[in-house]
Amino acid sequence: MTKKFWILVLGMTLGLVGGYAPATAKLAFAGSAAQVSQGTVDSPAAQQLVLSGKILVEHGHYVFYNLDTKSTFMIANPSKVKQFKGDTVKVQGRFVAKTHHLYVTKINSIM
Repeated sequence: MTKKFWILVLGMTLGLVGGYAPATAKLAFAGSAAQVSQGTVDSPAAQQLVLSGKILVEHGHYVFYNLDTKSTFMIANPSKVKQFKGDTVKVQGRFVAKTHHLYVTKINSIM
């Protein structure tokens, strides 16, 4: 495994355990930082977004890998994305910064 991979795993672990969300450069959020620090999928803190990337499985969990920012997000509803495993996709969903989870509402394959 590469050093970047283990740094990513450590960052995700800290985000899930300690409430620390790794920086997601170039990821535009609608709303204030105060809203983002709260967070369930139904709250205003869950930011609506549209991203392009890949659906991958890492350590038995489905994740979305953003090709632009090289950021990885845990997918909270994996049944929605299973058929797109390994594909490059356009994802629409809600992101909760506090838990670093992406709730996919719409997904389309790009190719």
